[in-house]
Amino acid sequence: MQKSINKIIKTLDWNRVEAKLDKKLTLPITVEGYKQCNLQGGGTDGKYGYYIINECGATGKERSKMYKVDLETYEIVKTAQDFLWCHANDVTFDTERGLLVVSHCNEDISFVDPETLEEIEKRTLPTGGQYAIAYEPKFNKYAIGKSRCYDIGICDENFELCTSYPGEDGHVKQGMECDEDYIYFLQTGVRYNWVWIYDWDGNYINKFRFDMVGESENLFIRGDKFIVAINNHEEKCADIYEMTLSERA
Repeated sequence: MQKSINKIIKTLDWNRVEAKLDKKLTLPITVEGYKQCNLQGGGTDGKYGYYIINECGATGKERSKMYKVDLETYEIVKTAQDFLWCHANDVTFDTERGLLVVSHCNEDISFVDPETLEEIEKRTLPTGGQYAIAYEPKFNKYAIGKSRCYDIGICDENFELCTSYPGEDGHVKQGMECDEDYIYFLQTGVRYNWVWIYDWDGNYINKFRFDMVGESENLFIRGDKFIVAINNHEEKCADIYEMTLSERA
């Protein structure tokens, strides 16, 4: 499904923006034989959503389980587990390679076959570390959230860092998404969750907030909506929402 949220972003009155959530799926975050887990990274190839449940920690020894979800029916169609992806903080889809790319939340990424959910390759990148990653087919480039700061990195198809831009200090950093116009960063605040928006030249566009129904973890675009995944710590599960943007009357 073609991304079209950017068309809505361009016309919004930011003083009246309202984000509405519609829960579509609840995922279990307990995995037999695993330590305590949380939802972490997520991404899409346009038809399916891919979500990672991860043992808490960031030592590199934490195990992860991936869910593949049909975004029309919101049914789980496949799972795979026991990946060693450290914090497994984000997922994107590289259309040129035809592979999912999982950010380990350090210098490493893994390529994953979206059909089989098999890990194809693990690679250490020369970026200095990234906590989030998103691929844009029009440019054949990646946007990354650089580790230990709020800066934005732009990488070529071989993950060589082309340029960096300073980002605005915000809240707890989570996943990210992009389209041909904008780069979107998901952040968890105290009273609200937030999405910060930049263009590809690093210019800050604006931000919007949405309800604190739990700790936000990842988001991606599907058509004219965001799909956002949130840890529900009280119920010990992860909730998947469709999020629409509109203007208050």
